[in-house]
Amino acid sequence: MKKVGGLIALATVVTIGGVYATWTYQKEGTDIIDVSQNITVSVPSAQWTTSTGTYKIDSNVSLTIDEESAGSYKTALVFNDDAEITITFTPVSTMGFDICENGIESYFYFGMVDTTATYYKMDANGDYLNAAGTVAATKDEAVKVDIFTFAHTVGEDTRATIHRADYTGEGAKWTPSADGKSFTYTMDKTMLQQEIGMNVFYLDTKAEHDEFSTAVNSTKMQLHVSDGVIVTQ
Repeated sequence: MKKVGGLIALATVVTIGGVYATWTYQKEGTDIIDVSQNITVSVPSAQWTTSTGTYKIDSNVSLTIDEESAGSYKTALVFNDDAEITITFTPVSTMGFDICENGIESYFYFGMVDTTATYYKMDANGDYLNAAGTVAATKDEAVKVDIFTFAHTVGEDTRATIHRADYTGEGAKWTPSADGKSFTYTMDKTMLQQEIGMNVFYLDTKAEHDEFSTAVNSTKMQLHVSDGVIVTQ
């Protein structure tokens, strides 16, 4: 029996801004700092005519990279209070009783669209570090690390499993809908904070803030959901 193939991707907006504090730097004059905002563009998912069913992702997640405290210049990842992602699996109604009753084992993982979301590795003093982990003599000698970190990533050993509704062990599993036509798995803010993290950076100059912002705003974060059968065409 053919299963759902391919990936469903979700673009999550990440901004550099001020929820608890505002990044403030010293400068003479009255110049106003320019601002920019990511705009999320999505394409509806596709499905095969022979699929077992379809996946859908609903999200209201908005991430902000703020200061840990005012004047600390230390980055902190902030989630909106009502952050939530719901993954839905809807089986084709003509599937057998087992799938319509329990769903199918599925998988999810997070990742970046490309590898541009990196910035210079820093110590607690904000000094750049080289490959040996010591303070770099020049910025050119500094190494870069991923800005964001994820608990579950691509690969059979690192992805997360959503088990069938009749699964009796520990871990995530599908919850049947009230009408019995679909299955859902929901991650709230607390769960998402365990899934998505970031390395710490000290942006104690406006130039670093600008450079860091460019790195963050030039790429997108994605949530991938699959039945494990990756079909590209």
